[in-house]
Amino acid sequence: MSKTSNYREIGLKNALTITCGDRIRSYDFEPIPGRGRCYVEGTVVKITDAPGYNAFVIDVDCDVFDDNVILFEEGRVGMKIFAPIACSEWSEYEGRITKI
Repeated sequence: MSKTSNYREIGLKNALTITCGDRIRSYDFEPIPGRGRCYVEGTVVKITDAPGYNAFVIDVDCDVFDDNVILFEEGRVGMKIFAPIACSEWSEYEGRITKI
């Protein structure tokens, strides 16, 4: 995964390649060496177009924190979460949201 100077371009690429019904992985923050990965996986059930906040609505079926799968009672499995299509320049990176 690599940074880009055009973070909006990454969000646009996600918006053009991911549709309702697709299964995606959405990272909570960028993976770095020495820190476990944190992300959710699930099916896109809606794509919001609210002004200033376009997001994929994901029906979560897998929740991972620090490289460990989180149990249903403790995590986000079974919830619908919002994954922003594009983030601010400092938090956007290639691979933040991927189709799986």
